[in-house]
Amino acid sequence: TVVVVDDDSSVHQIWAGRFESGTKDGHVEVKHLSTPSLFSEWYRTSRNPDAKYLYLFDYEFLGISKNGIDLIREFGLQEDSILVTSRYEEQHVIEVCTRMKIGLLPKGQAGFIPIDTV
Repeated sequence: TVVVVDDDSSVHQIWAGRFESGTKDGHVEVKHLSTPSLFSEWYRTSRNPDAKYLYLFDYEFLGISKNGIDLIREFGLQEDSILVTSRYEEQHVIEVCTRMKIGLLPKGQAGFIPIDTV
């Protein structure tokens, strides 16, 4: 299951299209959440602890102080997360992602990167 946490609906559409058409077997479930609070609620109440997840977090959420790195840190999701952000060139974002071993993807590349579901 891929969990997309982003406040931009167009980003959700890109990922939905990518995982619908970009996988070999088409067996990827995509969960869409638009705010840190919706993610926190889903994680605490609906996440299956036995399932395998890939989390795609936006860095910043409009009007909300908590960011994607905060969520990754709070829930201990470093190994299963990629920060998908337009701020990928900012030194502090690079440093935190490197230190925490979080994947980093330029948001503009979301529609183009190869997807391998192996």
